[in-house]
Amino acid sequence: PHTDTRSKVHASNLPKTCGDCHEDQDFLADLNIKFKHPIEVYQKGVHGKATAGGKDTAASCNDCHSTGGSAHRILPPGDIESTINFFNISETCGKCHSMIQREFEAGLHGELVSRIAHFQVPLPWQ
Repeated sequence: PHTDTRSKVHASNLPKTCGDCHEDQDFLADLNIKFKHPIEVYQKGVHGKATAGGKDTAASCNDCHSTGGSAHRILPPGDIESTINFFNISETCGKCHSMIQREFEAGLHGELVSRIAHFQVPLPWQ
């Protein structure tokens, strides 16, 4: 179970578990994944450092990348259903950071995201 610190799916072990595939450059190339070192980037970030420091409640791979609740349905940021899509980031981060989500959505950037999403204006990278 994910609560057992010896489990491969415990938050502190997910960088290794996920990294077994997601740091393999051939695997990334086969799936046309452009982000070359996701685990390394995670470990250098605030969430990775917190997890490595023993804070099991810090965000791990599954917390941000599990589209539809599946750890293996990781969609690219350009996919509108992706949890890390431009239009979904606020909601994804808001699962843990509700105050920041409210501030973002009440501000200019949140208003612009809402307007663009409402009119389904294509973005330059789509």
